[in-house]
Amino acid sequence: MTTDALPLPAAFELQRTRDADDAPELTEDDLACVVGGLARAWSAPPDEHRASDHESPTYQGVLVAAGEPFDPRFSTSVGGSRETQFTGATPAGRTDAVAYGAGGSWRLRSGFQLQPEFSMTGASLLTASRLALGQSSMKLGLLIPLQNDRGGIVTAGPERAARYEVDASRSRLRQAITDAAYSTAAAYWDYVATLQRQAIYAASEARAARLVDETRVLVQADERTAADLTQLLGNLAAKRAIRLGADLAVTQGWERLVLAMGVEATTVQRAAVPATPFPPVVAAWTPPPLAALIGDARLRRADLTAATQQVEASRVLVDAARNNLQDWLDLVLTGGYKGWQLGGGADRFFTPLFREIPGVDASVQIRYEFLASNAGNRGRLLQQSAIDDTRHLALADLERHVAAEVVVAVEVLRRSTDSLAASQEAGRLFDEGVQNEERKFRLGLSTLFDVIQAADGLTNARLTETAAQRDYAVAIATLRYQSGTLLRFDEERPVIDAANLLTPP
Repeated sequence: MTTDALPLPAAFELQRTRDADDAPELTEDDLACVVGGLARAWSAPPDEHRASDHESPTYQGVLVAAGEPFDPRFSTSVGGSRETQFTGATPAGRTDAVAYGAGGSWRLRSGFQLQPEFSMTGASLLTASRLALGQSSMKLGLLIPLQNDRGGIVTAGPERAARYEVDASRSRLRQAITDAAYSTAAAYWDYVATLQRQAIYAASEARAARLVDETRVLVQADERTAADLTQLLGNLAAKRAIRLGADLAVTQGWERLVLAMGVEATTVQRAAVPATPFPPVVAAWTPPPLAALIGDARLRRADLTAATQQVEASRVLVDAARNNLQDWLDLVLTGGYKGWQLGGGADRFFTPLFREIPGVDASVQIRYEFLASNAGNRGRLLQQSAIDDTRHLALADLERHVAAEVVVAVEVLRRSTDSLAASQEAGRLFDEGVQNEERKFRLGLSTLFDVIQAADGLTNARLTETAAQRDYAVAIATLRYQSGTLLRFDEERPVIDAANLLTPP
């Protein structure tokens, strides 16, 4: 039973054990636990990487906080007054006034600042003539930075930098998921290798047991000495001890795979059989040009993307800090109108908004602010420049390492291909040699030492072939990882193709 119902690559499909009687059989719940844990490896990396999973919300909070300067601000006030006039020592009248005002400011990300203002005033002069007057005004001011903060480079700089940091955090999360996928791939192939080594040692033990049985018959027929049987029994015991050690290695390999997948610890108790064997060797493989592979790595590797985005963030802050050293030179444009209305009643507060308007009021101002010392801004520029230099060096060093790792990964895969082909040929020849020695031993033409030596040679050849198969499979995953082609992301969802784990680029 395979897990083809889930979006997992074939190389990671795990099936229930059916053939081996001594292997524990998985239940449906156990299988769901194993596959579910592996699926979580794509959406959330293992514990050692999960710190990256919390970075995006953190930097998202920084981004939201950086937008504080652009929040509209409004204020309002209501007041009243009473003033008594005197003529000599005798009160001559009284003036009652009620005023309402509202205003605010709204800084745009372009650096412009809008400053609306609205006021209404009503006054009553309590004299013999009982004069009442209502007045209203509306204004809109526009502040345009001409030097410091021109284009919003200072006020919008932290928000722009925070946006780069958010993107960098997401890139680091993608890299952490890629690291988890690569670790899972390596652990999977290690587990396949432990099972294959276990089978090799079991076959070696079986050959030793078969040789013991055949020699026992020969001893009983007085065609071999008892000493030969004793030596073969010792050889069988040694082979059994080695096979038992291989059984333990299988359990340990399964544990490493389970931990890499992020599956519950209870799954370690029930090992599963991997559905996909080692990939066949591509004998005629020709690697793509190194320049193309390195170029792909620089475009696709999420760690390089994150480092580049961090450099962009620091560059924005350096530009903002440098611009903040300039003096303030602003152009202020103001336009509006005022209206008035004679007479009593509450309507005199509102009718001046659309009656008795003499015309439009306008003004133009140039404001200049000289910064004598500006020590704080100079210090911030030094700090941001140091951070920017550090990030540029880190990016350059990472690019250098990535290029070197791609070159090494290509060479490792090329040598692994040759090693696997040679080890497979050696295994075939040793297998023929063992069959020949066993036939010669039964005919009395070969010594016991020759038979044991040939069998051990076959075991070592098979072990070497298994190691070469494992190295070849891991080399494919390593080159895919180093070149940034191990997996891809579809709207932040990691997607891996089975071919990427089985064939070199």
